[in-house]
Amino acid sequence: MQKRVKWIFVFLFSLLIFPLNGQVMVSTITESFAASGGVSIDAEGYLYVADFGAQLSNANGQTITRVDPADGSLSTFASGFSGASGNAFDSQGNLFQSNIAGGFISKVDPSGNVSFFTSTNIVGPVGIAIDANDNVFVANCGGNTIARITPDGATSTVFATSTLLNCPNGLTIDENNNLYTCNFSDGNVLKIDPAGNVSILTSISGANNGHLTYHNGYLFVVDRGGNRIYRVNATTGQQILVAGNGACGKADGPGLEATFSFPNGIKATPSGDTLYVNDAVPLCNANLNPIVIRMITGVNSLPAEERSSLVHTTGNLAMGVFNDGALGAQQSPPFTGPGVTWRGVNGAFTGGPICAQLPTANGLMGSYGISNDILNVASNYAAGFSSDGNFDQIATASLHDYGAPTPFGVDIIQKTYSNTGDDFVFIRYGYVNKSAATLSDFYMGMLVDWDLTPQAVTDLGGYAPERHLVYNYESTGANPYYYGIAALDTVSGMMTTPDPVGVNARLQSFVRISSIDTNPIGPPGDFRSWIGTGPADIAPGDTFWTTFAILAGDDLQDIREHADMASQKAFALGWTNTVTGLEDSPISAGEIRDFALEGNYPNPFNPSTSIRYQLAESADVSLKVFNLLGQEVATLVRATQSAGAKTVSWDGRDYLGNPVASGVYIYRMTARNDAKGTFFSDSRKMVLMK
Repeated sequence: MQKRVKWIFVFLFSLLIFPLNGQVMVSTITESFAASGGVSIDAEGYLYVADFGAQLSNANGQTITRVDPADGSLSTFASGFSGASGNAFDSQGNLFQSNIAGGFISKVDPSGNVSFFTSTNIVGPVGIAIDANDNVFVANCGGNTIARITPDGATSTVFATSTLLNCPNGLTIDENNNLYTCNFSDGNVLKIDPAGNVSILTSISGANNGHLTYHNGYLFVVDRGGNRIYRVNATTGQQILVAGNGACGKADGPGLEATFSFPNGIKATPSGDTLYVNDAVPLCNANLNPIVIRMITGVNSLPAEERSSLVHTTGNLAMGVFNDGALGAQQSPPFTGPGVTWRGVNGAFTGGPICAQLPTANGLMGSYGISNDILNVASNYAAGFSSDGNFDQIATASLHDYGAPTPFGVDIIQKTYSNTGDDFVFIRYGYVNKSAATLSDFYMGMLVDWDLTPQAVTDLGGYAPERHLVYNYESTGANPYYYGIAALDTVSGMMTTPDPVGVNARLQSFVRISSIDTNPIGPPGDFRSWIGTGPADIAPGDTFWTTFAILAGDDLQDIREHADMASQKAFALGWTNTVTGLEDSPISAGEIRDFALEGNYPNPFNPSTSIRYQLAESADVSLKVFNLLGQEVATLVRATQSAGAKTVSWDGRDYLGNPVASGVYIYRMTARNDAKGTFFSDSRKMVLMK
């Protein structure tokens, strides 16, 4: 309860400093004109609106009108059609126009010259979509089929047919050549895969769909009968309302307060932030014509689809990850989520990624009092985890910084990986520069708000700089475990700070992932851990990957060992070009709770490897290497040693100094303190590969 009250206070206070980002707005940008069919946009941003006709029962519209959205000016682009309905541009700037009354497709060159394209397999054509190879696809409302036509018009085939096609109306295509259409007669939105298989993606309640358009993982669908515009996730089918309160009218304004009157055609701009819709001027009767163009802006500020989560489980460690980039728990009310647990004990509230550039930070995720900087754009957690040869559980979320006050224009590919038996979960972020300019001095990081007990007032934190590790623990022992984040690439920032962030959250966020502060932390309280990497220069269209690990352990040495293991595995997978934690680092005897023998690194190795172990107290130590026959090969340690963390190397030679053969070897450590009755023994395998 305390966390909820604190979070709400920070959130409300932040509203005084950071206004709510983005709002969908509807505005009318043209006077009325004769059109009612599809809408397309050319490379220069002009709109092309087809005239279906005045009524559904009398499809006799003959023109295509060109609209300049900058000033709303109108001009006739082409004429001579027979019920002009859907249209689309090819890569050469040719506009293909369906003629629903005439039963054929026209081709209009960039100068407005009209020619016959084809009528083969065309019956009551409406929507048109064109793929990257300029193949033309047509939705046949009259024939309940989808036709496919070669770019030269010479070959027309039935690409898809199904009982699910019920007067398919609009048609659009995604980057993977999946087609989408919406039925005029039953409200279903259908997906047609590249093999022509038809399936129901979702259903729009109005059951009288107009056209639809695709952008970046989403469909925008006109509910003509319900006077609404919906956004539909093209993978999951989840839908949210974009604009229109359902009433019939012509009111501009905020999206959910605006009213429409029998809207039909729709097209998204290349950025996806603006939609253009043609909307009938006569109020809610059978007359489609004339129309005005309504512009819907701020589309990228829409909230993400309904949040969902998956839980990575490795055995000892479990971590919740959400499709909006949050980890642990959701970053907004109601603050539900599995957290980050070690041996079933939770140690985290929430966290997530940060991207930043001097002098501030946009794209914030986590417990900030700032929400919706980063939005989910195309994730599918409903499908569950995938897997590969290295990991049992892999989840992918597609994010964008649309919601930030001044977006960088980056897509963020979030991939999380876990494997049974590992004591860490990898989080990889791929930052895709979707802007037209290089992102210079770009920092990428993470924040986790650790709460090791529900009260979150007795936590402490620490650093292991050589491991790029920042960790938290509970000072009273109420939660005996350690939790942390490790940056597995270069580290640019590392801090643990009190909660809350404060009034300059964005500037502070930048500082905390771009500056290293390993001063002692205290007194006990409620802390957040920050870690960053960079800076990087990301050219337009390029992707820059960073790798982090969320990990935990029984004690300090345990979590340090797990950080080493995570670093070694990331290096072996080619995710990083560095390995952290190779140098023996000072840990006071008071921080060592147990004797332990750790895994060697590297493993497999050639020609040498390092072996780490720890002593809880002074002891007589022996560390020897044996072959699989049990024969002693080499003695690495035989000495009395003080408490602490130790490292010894083996160069792959026997006790005579001769190189040994490739194969599996056993190293065994014993530690004895007869005065205290202490005895410890453990062994591990290692592989020499030449």
